Amino acid sequence: MKHYSQRIAKYKKVQLGTCKDTLWNSGCFVCSLAALTNKYTPEEVNNLLTNNGGYEKGCLVNSHRASDILGLKYDGKTETKPDEICIAEVKVLQIQHFVIFAPKGTVEGKYDVILDPLNNPTIWKKNPYNIVNYRLFHERKETNEIKQVDKDKLETAIKLIKEVLNS
Repeated sequence: MKHYSQRIAKYKKVQLGTCKDTLWNSGCFVCSLAALTNKYTPEEVNNLLTNNGGYEKGCLVNSHRASDILGLKYDGKTETKPDEICIAEVKVLQIQHFVIFAPKGTVEGKYDVILDPLNNPTIWKKNPYNIVNYRLFHERKETNEIKQVDKDKLETAIKLIKEVLNS
């Protein structure tokens, strides 16, 4: 997993979505999404979301839409600690912030750890924040089971159409 900081000097001038915020001051969710995709930089994620309807109200990420745009699967948000790496919403001085969260045993043996795009995101560290919820994004995988179900539905539909045409 690549690690990204929102505190790169050039991000001071990169507009987040279509609002006045920048990646520098409000890009924590976008940096976290970039890390989870493992194929886009934060700038690329921002551009993809901006150009494909991934933001609401200018620069609020629509998680369902973002997952489609970025090729991820989104299973919603939960307050129950997951057993896999995800994005966590935390409070920093009563301000909403997003980090990559890894439960104990996935990256570090003893502790739940985070990658924080605001503070040195290259080091997994013990989580110091109050977690509000977890955003469950996953790599999207196709399975043969899904393909078989789709194939079965298609064959059934063709059979019904033939029956209608022959009657």
